[in-house]
Amino acid sequence: MQVVVLIGGLGTRLYPLTYTTPKCLLPIGNKHFLSILLDWLKRNAVTDVVFAVSHFAPTIAEFIKSDLADCGIPITLRHETDPLGSAGALVNCADLLQDDFILLNGDVLMDLNLEELIEFHRKNSAAVTTTVSEVDDPSHYGILDVQEDGRTLDWQEKPTREDAKSKWGNVGAWAMTKRVLDFIPAGRFTSLEKETFPQILAEGLLFYAYKFKGYWKDIGTVDKYVQANRDLLNGVISGLQPAGKEIQPGIWVESPECVPDDIQVTSPAAIGKDCRIGSGVKLAGPVVIGSDVQIGDGVQMASTVVWHGASVGSGTKMSSSVLGGATIGAECVLNPGCVVATNSAVADRSVLASNTSLGPGSRLP
Repeated sequence: MQVVVLIGGLGTRLYPLTYTTPKCLLPIGNKHFLSILLDWLKRNAVTDVVFAVSHFAPTIAEFIKSDLADCGIPITLRHETDPLGSAGALVNCADLLQDDFILLNGDVLMDLNLEELIEFHRKNSAAVTTTVSEVDDPSHYGILDVQEDGRTLDWQEKPTREDAKSKWGNVGAWAMTKRVLDFIPAGRFTSLEKETFPQILAEGLLFYAYKFKGYWKDIGTVDKYVQANRDLLNGVISGLQPAGKEIQPGIWVESPECVPDDIQVTSPAAIGKDCRIGSGVKLAGPVVIGSDVQIGDGVQMASTVVWHGASVGSGTKMSSSVLGGATIGAECVLNPGCVVATNSAVADRSVLASNTSLGPGSRLP
């Protein structure tokens, strides 16, 4: 089974986290999203993976070379020199594609059974089979008008609630045949959702929806990225747990010797390797602490995600925030919704109002 993954986007909805880090390499439960994705593909008997890359292509290529070289699945990178959109990126991989393949958006975390998807697709001799799930707000999704047997009559891209013909929303996983490429012009920006799929439906080709009731999460916004971390910690995602060893129910640690006896950790929580944690620290889950993080005495964190290499000064309090590899001074307060990107620095006794966002390289005196 061949899978093509679209990971060439800018990740603008995740700014400032993705100014310097590609979306596919964001850590979730102290595992890079790309590593989680490859593990899932292996469990689904995938034999061949093509990554369509553009933005941050050298960074992604280096990660694959260094961290995924022994993943057990052949990986091919196909580079877009100019952004081509979802359809353009696919046709750019035309010479690599098998007759039937699976296409994935590279920012969706899910426990979909890909073998069942491709079997359903082939049984119906479909040109395209879209994985769909019931959604609360159709205006955020591609909505499919679906018959009882899955035959799709229409595709509406982000309709209003009033105009939506169903609540079956596209989750970003498709089974396709190479016939789809006949509807995509080469060498220009083209959208599958806005151009290709409506054209295929208008031509009368068999277009089906595979109804999926399992876990899926588009991690394309900061809120959804944080929720994906929480879901992983809470055991919501089948077949996936945080990095490290579970030393107590709901608490995973990669370097137990780095965790002092006098700190208070409320599950769920994950603590990375080689951290330096002071005395009297309180971690109220769900909390994810990356590797090589320095936390001063008396720090209090709740519902927070902290990336590799961050430093937090003594007495600082933060809640419901995301901290990249940044430096936070002593006795600071980060109110809910703060996002501080990598290589930023916040001076002692600073107070960040709710939903403050600091880009990479920021200095707050």
